[in-house]
Amino acid sequence: MLFVAASIALQLSSAATPPPTGVGALVARARAARLQQDSLLASYQVVVRQRLSSSIGLVGGVVGLGPVGINRLAARFESVARVGWHHRNGAWGEILAARGVAPIVGQVEAEPEADDIPLVLPYFPGRDRLWPMSEMREALPGRDDWIAHPLSPGADSLYVFTVGDSLIITLPDNRAITLREIRVQPRRPADRLIVGSLWIDAESGSLVRAAYRPSIAMDLWPFFEREVGRGDRDNVKKFGPFKGLVREIVVDHGLYDGRFWLPRTRLAHAEGTARVGRATITVEQTFKYERVTSSPPGTIAQTFIDAPDVDPRTGRLRRPTWRGTQQRSRKCRETGDSTSWSPDSIANDPGLTIMSAEGVRFRVLLPCDTQTLATSTLLPPSIYSSGEALFTGTDLDALRKDVASSLAMSRQARWSPQPPTIHWGVDREMLRFNRVEGLSAGAMVERELGNGYTFSAMARLGVADWQPNAELSLRRTNVSRQLQVTAYRRLVASNDWGRPLGGGASLVAALFGRDDGFYYRTVGGEVGGSLGTAGSAVGLAWRLFGEQQSRAEVETQHSLAHAVNGLRFRPNIVATEGTYAGGATTLRYGWGIDPRGTRLSGSTRLEAMTGERAFGRGMTDMTIVRGLFGRAQATITGAAGTSVGDVSIQRLWYLGGPQTVHGHAPGAATGNAFWLARAELTGGKPLIRPVLFGDVGWAGPRASWGSGTPVSGAGVGLAVLDGAVRFDVGRAMESASRGRWRVDLYIELR
Repeated sequence: MLFVAASIALQLSSAATPPPTGVGALVARARAARLQQDSLLASYQVVVRQRLSSSIGLVGGVVGLGPVGINRLAARFESVARVGWHHRNGAWGEILAARGVAPIVGQVEAEPEADDIPLVLPYFPGRDRLWPMSEMREALPGRDDWIAHPLSPGADSLYVFTVGDSLIITLPDNRAITLREIRVQPRRPADRLIVGSLWIDAESGSLVRAAYRPSIAMDLWPFFEREVGRGDRDNVKKFGPFKGLVREIVVDHGLYDGRFWLPRTRLAHAEGTARVGRATITVEQTFKYERVTSSPPGTIAQTFIDAPDVDPRTGRLRRPTWRGTQQRSRKCRETGDSTSWSPDSIANDPGLTIMSAEGVRFRVLLPCDTQTLATSTLLPPSIYSSGEALFTGTDLDALRKDVASSLAMSRQARWSPQPPTIHWGVDREMLRFNRVEGLSAGAMVERELGNGYTFSAMARLGVADWQPNAELSLRRTNVSRQLQVTAYRRLVASNDWGRPLGGGASLVAALFGRDDGFYYRTVGGEVGGSLGTAGSAVGLAWRLFGEQQSRAEVETQHSLAHAVNGLRFRPNIVATEGTYAGGATTLRYGWGIDPRGTRLSGSTRLEAMTGERAFGRGMTDMTIVRGLFGRAQATITGAAGTSVGDVSIQRLWYLGGPQTVHGHAPGAATGNAFWLARAELTGGKPLIRPVLFGDVGWAGPRASWGSGTPVSGAGVGLAVLDGAVRFDVGRAMESASRGRWRVDLYIELR
């Protein structure tokens, strides 16, 4: 038996006591081990399974109740490869299976991927064990400081270290290994400082497991700038700021050949935002070692590296090619051939295809028929399957639970207030337009305080109503959870659908004189929070509040449409004024990502108030999307809500408009109960899709449920960017309103 995996016999030993080791000595041992290369590691051979997923969505929000809208799968890649490393011959790889989809551009059927992405070398002497430290440093020249390594010399000035839990691993040969947790805490909140835990082998100092994240959101522009042409950088930068939240990075090692700690699982989950868009990226990798060899006793493996690449024109050292194919070869593996090529023959054949992956040069064997990469039995039946289908034998969720305490709310940077940042203009939607405020401009000041806290102050003023609005907030978060206390004076939209105060609605109001919001003012305070773990399909948000609510008048008729043809804005509601206290909660969920199959998403909302009036209201909605023939898909949405008590005017349900019933203006049906049904049929590529739709709904007194007259509409439209932007032409269908047409241009956030 050439190697043993420590996880086979992993168990806690209550009888054993870990060796008494101070945090200073423990960190020093880990630093020494980081700088030591595994001079005895001669070679290894490993099967790498990998899945990369990205999704996109729209940034939105309901005051105190978290984000609106669902993420859509943009692209996914998964692969299985056998790779190896030898201290003399370097790296080699055999791509066994690889496929990808990009639903965001209409590629929903998996296609083979015969490039360098499957080639992942888990480790070689000289590469940092704290993934992806070395990879990011080499990928981004000039950004060596993207993360300050906690085990680098001098890191004590940036981090505070404490000793955490201990663990005893008993190997099959009855040898016990003690693991100690080093808890890493930044001395100040900064995007280049991490918070988390490092588990090390107390005897050797080798890294065994790590779970960490940057202590605050990162500025992603330096990473994007390298990929954008010089002529386009100014234009692209206008879509910023580009902020990234890394929810988790997890690295887990196993012990092989009794002496080498090598990676066996690596996970990363991050989110990025830019103006009105957000994207998430998930990386999952597992490594199953088939062979690990060490140098004979008394010898040291000498690692040979390629000669430096010097530019003959300038004499400067050129960096290795990060990714790509340098040489294509006709040598390949025939279908069904299991004898002609062995790992040793691949590693020693200079005539194979040459690829670079993460700066490492590989000799690569590909199948002669690359179509077999997409249909290999090593992959799950569907690329849209869950992770368990690809990563057989590895419980990724269990690993996430094991390290959850390292990323908990209590694990934060130390209290150390940082210089404030200022947001204005279209950033954070500080500039907006509606029929109450007119053009409303604001500014926000944010300050990272440390210990997970962020203070923010916002003020805005509309040129039509001259009513100041302001907010003071104190927020604490560990990315997955958030708590917030806010004092405010706000203009609030009553609408349960859409975002009347968002950037898209502001543009429509200013240009076309169409403002679908119903507004009222609030002054008060709230406590709220949200919960959503990495990769979770379920999110929860809540708020408790006390506030004074008052009416808001229409203060302007200015718009481009008004200047051209005198179009006027519709009247606003007359809010039930008074003092209210209460609470609200929203549960959102989603299931399914296959655009050819069935996808489900929805939410349930509950709200209760007391004061001027006492009432409660609740609603639920669900959307089912089903792929049909070709690129066609059908969408069915159902929603219903009811209430108890005397509901205030501003908390009634208002049906009508593109978010509920086409062909009708918002407020065409109003009541303290409602039901709604919508159906859509789309086809074509997600970039631009034609849409055929029909809607029907009712709102009125809850005592008339089932007996009232509904409103309905139908029409056609265009969906741009998989429904992110919609242009619809709808017609009212009931006899009283038949012949009424309505044109809507809006950003879809249902």
